[in-house]
Parts: sequence; C-alpha cells; structure tokens
Amino acid sequence: MLRANVAALGIGDRSRVVAGPARAAVAGDGPWDLVLLDPPYAFDGWAELLDEVAAALSPAGLVVVESDREVRLPAALRGVRSRTYGGTVVQFARPSGAPS
Repeated sequence: MLRANVAALGIGDRSRVVAGPARAAVAGDGPWDLVLLDPPYAFDGWAELLDEVAAALSPAGLVVVESDREVRLPAALRGVRSRTYGGTVVQFARPSGAPS
C-alpha cells in the first residue's frame, strides 16, 4: 500500500520504501526523512530501537510510532504529537534539535 501511495503521489524518484525489521532497515543508507514503526504490540525493545532510529534520522526527520501504549521517547527525540485511536497510540517525534 505504501509503495502504491508513493507512486500515486509521483515521488518515487525521491522515495524508497524499505520493509522489514526496523533495526536492519535504518542501519542501511540514511539519513532517513521518515521512519514508520509498527512492530507487534507486545514489542518491548522500544528504548534501543528508538535510540537507533534517532541516530539514523535526518536533522528534520520524523519518526511515527504505532503501539498499544504511549512509548517513552529517548532524549534524542522530542514528541510533536500523540493520538489515541481505540487501543492504538500513534506518536510523532523529531530529533530533539530539529526546528519546531
């Protein structure tokens, strides 16, 4: 679906969709402008994962976290928005030094 949306927006030449385990994906070519994280709700490794993602984001990058609970963000990230939809919490965060 994400690849189809990228194609529909006509931004395929400036976009790359990397599906798979987040740690492996962000360890590759970066920095990343947008990282979408949606691991299984029972996931317990948020602290380490978000540290790695924060290090791989571009200075004005954005990470979107989907979970069954509010996830504590590391110091390297600052929350910019959080919404709850039933049993799902979606948080948006940028690098701490990013412009507002």
